[in-house]
Amino acid sequence: MIGKILYFNENYQGVKIGKAEGDDGSNYQFNEHNLAAGVVTMEELSVNQEVEFELSPPNNKGVRYPKNLRPKGAIVPAGSQDDSFKVSHSYGAFKDFVFVNTKKITLAIEQAVSDFCSTEYAHDLTLTFKYLATKYNSLSNEDFVFRADGDDNIVMFPSGFKSTTGDDIFLYCEKNTFEGKSPWYCECVFCNGEIFGRSVFDILKANWYDIEDGIESLVPDIQVPMQEIINSIVTPQRATTSR
Repeated sequence: MIGKILYFNENYQGVKIGKAEGDDGSNYQFNEHNLAAGVVTMEELSVNQEVEFELSPPNNKGVRYPKNLRPKGAIVPAGSQDDSFKVSHSYGAFKDFVFVNTKKITLAIEQAVSDFCSTEYAHDLTLTFKYLATKYNSLSNEDFVFRADGDDNIVMFPSGFKSTTGDDIFLYCEKNTFEGKSPWYCECVFCNGEIFGRSVFDILKANWYDIEDGIESLVPDIQVPMQEIINSIVTPQRATTSR
């Protein structure tokens, strides 16, 4: 698709983003992750410049983003925007190191960032995962903090996102107990001494069956399936905002 860059600005993270009008008459938002790797940078693009790009499949909100955006006529190298990147540390590829529950991480970040739900990352889990993976690849060994938290083994490293007050948000990863899987599992974030995304069961180390028995004894005539109640407690809910 041929298009033209309309403008540039910065999001709440200070990340430069742009908007391009395609020859289909639609406008498409993009950042450095949507560019053809090794062809052009955000700094090299300018307003009113003619560009070309492909479109990603619609996400769960029906939104499509540019892929391989580059100046009109530029050639995209083979392998550009491949998901396999060379890492700057010794812990290997992102997917091999940690399994990230992107949906829960997104909800956890919303607890630390007041306006996060208004960004593209809150509604596009694939974009969020790629952002986390890109940040992970750029880290050095010194950015990883390994420690013991009671009976749990923990590793934390910067997510690339910052809180409303400008503090770094870290992915808070626990040792994965499933054999043959990524050694670490992540569904929480850590920021300024506080863990976001933990459910009441994680905090209390509660037994689900004891909780079910307790609820049934307190409300014997409850009509809601017990699994729905458990899920509503375990899964953090996104706050509703006026748009």
